[in-house]
Amino acid sequence: MEVSTDRWCLNRHKMFKLLREASPENISKSKNIMCFNNGIIYVWNCSENNLFSLNIKTLNISTEEDLHQVLMPSDPPTFDVTCIRVNKSGTLCAVSGSKGVAVLELPKRWGKYGLFQGGKNSIFVKCSPLDGRYLSCNGDIVLQVRWHPASESDDQLIVLTSSNDLRIYKTIPVDSMNLLAVWPLGRSPISVPYLASLGDIAVDFDFAPPIVTDTNEENLELLSILWPILVLFGNGDVFLITSPAISKTRQVIPKVAGPLCMYPAADDNYGTDASSLLILPSAPPIVVIAMSSGTVYHCLLMSSMEETSNEESNLSNNSLNTSTQALYVFESIEFELGLSLDDDDQQLFSCPIFLHRDPIFNSRYFCSHDTGINVINIPFTQDLETFAAAKDEDIDLCLPSFEHHSSSEYLVCTHVSNSSKHQPVLGLTIVDSPSTLVAFLGSGEVISLPLTSFSISPSSVSSPENKVDSVKKSQKQPFDVHIKNLLSSPNSASRPLLKLNSSSEPSPQECLELITRVTRLFREEHFPKYEMVKDEISRRVRILRNMKKRQVEEIKELEQKKGELQAAAEKLADKYEEANEKQEILTKRAEKIVMTISCLQPTSNQAEKKMAADLQIIKEKVEKFKLSIEQIKSKQAYQLKNLEASANQRKNKEIYLSLTKEKAIKSNLENLSSEIRRLKSRLETLKTETNELCKT
Repeated sequence: MEVSTDRWCLNRHKMFKLLREASPENISKSKNIMCFNNGIIYVWNCSENNLFSLNIKTLNISTEEDLHQVLMPSDPPTFDVTCIRVNKSGTLCAVSGSKGVAVLELPKRWGKYGLFQGGKNSIFVKCSPLDGRYLSCNGDIVLQVRWHPASESDDQLIVLTSSNDLRIYKTIPVDSMNLLAVWPLGRSPISVPYLASLGDIAVDFDFAPPIVTDTNEENLELLSILWPILVLFGNGDVFLITSPAISKTRQVIPKVAGPLCMYPAADDNYGTDASSLLILPSAPPIVVIAMSSGTVYHCLLMSSMEETSNEESNLSNNSLNTSTQALYVFESIEFELGLSLDDDDQQLFSCPIFLHRDPIFNSRYFCSHDTGINVINIPFTQDLETFAAAKDEDIDLCLPSFEHHSSSEYLVCTHVSNSSKHQPVLGLTIVDSPSTLVAFLGSGEVISLPLTSFSISPSSVSSPENKVDSVKKSQKQPFDVHIKNLLSSPNSASRPLLKLNSSSEPSPQECLELITRVTRLFREEHFPKYEMVKDEISRRVRILRNMKKRQVEEIKELEQKKGELQAAAEKLADKYEEANEKQEILTKRAEKIVMTISCLQPTSNQAEKKMAADLQIIKEKVEKFKLSIEQIKSKQAYQLKNLEASANQRKNKEIYLSLTKEKAIKSNLENLSSEIRRLKSRLETLKTETNELCKT
């Protein structure tokens, strides 16, 4: 059983072994002491008042090195911790109980696996109680705590108290936290004690998608983002609070509207035992209200019916208005709180229900309670997203519909009707990459289930294009897909994983009743489906046989027509060859006739006349060219004669010098000779002097 319910073998991990050994035996109420943030699983150790952390990257390491870290608070809380919440940045952890709140400053992460302080086993962290004088002196006053998503430093913590007010704290620095604002929600039960018995106490709150109040692009400084907060009261009333992000330098006065109208109206206001609230991010937002009796209501937060005629009202989350909002209940789901072994049991259990958002699919959320875990799928969420993203021409095909109803699946059951003991769920979180549900039970056992094995509606993963294509091709669904849809169970709440309290051994009578119920449910749920599938297959076989018979007859007719067409084609081919041969003979005869006619034609045509004129012009030009060539040749002969005569004259001409010129040349030569002799004697003198100087 451990292999099927513990995918990551967390029960063998050292951290959960220590938690299991330190877990008290008399736990009777569910808690929320486990969360997941930035790849780390946090679990609060109630016996030693410290925080365990496990990095999921270290799970692939050998089990001999169970790398987990213990964060020991410097000032441990003295109250019973029922909830822990880590902010988005992973720097602070809020630890809360009914009698107080404490904030832990988480250390820095570094190293190979991103462990705290590089991987130290035990780390002391700063921890301070939040508004200890007020929260610890007023009894069970703390009901819910959440981190504000719009905080600049991710350090604003909102606390819902039983005095019907929201208290906003700034938690950095941890050792000097201060109160920023107090938002009253109505009359205080302290001054009016009977309000608690009437359910006029706020029990839970959650944040809706933000609203942009001003869209003027020219004045970006005037843009203001409001964060709506829905507050749930025990009698089912819901209040809406809108305010901008809170800062230390600006006093914020929130706008409180409520209780919001709920349509269609109900006499009991849809229950008087409201337990928790969850808002799924969609357009418009889907509000989930859970009752302690095991009933969950799904509502749309939109403008009230009185304002629907206004042209400016629309379905987007930008149309939220604190004075015109209402809740439209479009479905309710009832699930079992424990397994019933007796058909006469109408109500088995009543307990608070914790709602957990799925970080991967907005159309799915989880419920943890004293008797186990449920998962609920809402296909309508994806229908809204598809409608918002659809093109104008495809709006009619993408209109939201309620054809696919929400489904509830009972994943883990920890209580049966005849058993007095049960083990509550102490913590539940969703780990991504891969998507896995991790739950910590009261017995210390850990459950890790892959979410891919749970049923998800096909519409939860569709896009606008896929939906349009599915509408256009709805008649082309394969038969095997149709059979799978018939066999798939939309509601498998009667077949959960049983995780009963090991301290209470079931009696043979209880075992027999449990087996009897499982057998009966198997017959009631599975046999009719198989009968339906059998009838569907038989009907499909009859249809296919008739189609085959008709197709065989059509094939025979087509083969007969094929033979006839082949015979006709052969006849046409023979006729075509004969016609082709005759056509060739006629073509040749026509060519001969045309040639004969052109040769016997007595007069020339226009082209021949034009060609004769062109030839005459060319002949005249040739005669002119001949005369020009003769003239050029005669001129060439004349020039040659002149060149020969001039050459002969140059040869016969004598060259002589006059007496004056001859004397001048001779005198010049004599002067040059005398100058040479003088320079030669001077050279000999210089050589002699040089030799004498060298000898000395």
